[in-house]
Amino acid sequence: MYGQTEATARMSYLPPKDIERKPDSIGIAIPNGKLWIEDSKGHIIEQSDSVGELIYSGENVSMGYARSIIDLELGDKNAGILKTGDLARFDSEGYFFIEGSNNRFVKLFGNRISLDSLEKIVSNKGFESVATGNDKKIVIHIINDLNLSQESLRSEISEVIGINHVAIKINVISEFPRLDNGKIDYKFLNNSK
Repeated sequence: MYGQTEATARMSYLPPKDIERKPDSIGIAIPNGKLWIEDSKGHIIEQSDSVGELIYSGENVSMGYARSIIDLELGDKNAGILKTGDLARFDSEGYFFIEGSNNRFVKLFGNRISLDSLEKIVSNKGFESVATGNDKKIVIHIINDLNLSQESLRSEISEVIGINHVAIKINVISEFPRLDNGKIDYKFLNNSK
């Protein structure tokens, strides 16, 4: 299942028959809902396995946010459509997969780099990691691993993403800081460099 608070928490589900076949999928839209992918210009992406922003429409989408009593008079600002901020793709069978988040990018030396993709690269090397950064450097936070060669990992990441290794820092920590809801505390990690 996948959802956001702005859509009363449910937007998709993975049919039970597909759980083993597509364990990483968020599934398909709930009944009376619709999911699609848009590119950065707001055009609908119709080609499977292309990544774009996940958009949802349905009667369960909130009307918007009321930050003051005046906002209550604004009416339905969302008009049943929710731009999730998540990057996703769909496969040839129409099942959706989350690939990252729109706000998890940095721009180093003119190159836009996905922090979520960096985490996957490091994970494929066998390390549990969280990537943070800004437009000057990337920090890969890794759970303490005695087999880690920091310089080797920096060089490998540098080669894969095409960025000079001096802009990549490895920060070995004992555990990832978490928020009360169990999610990674990215703000804390960003401030702890």
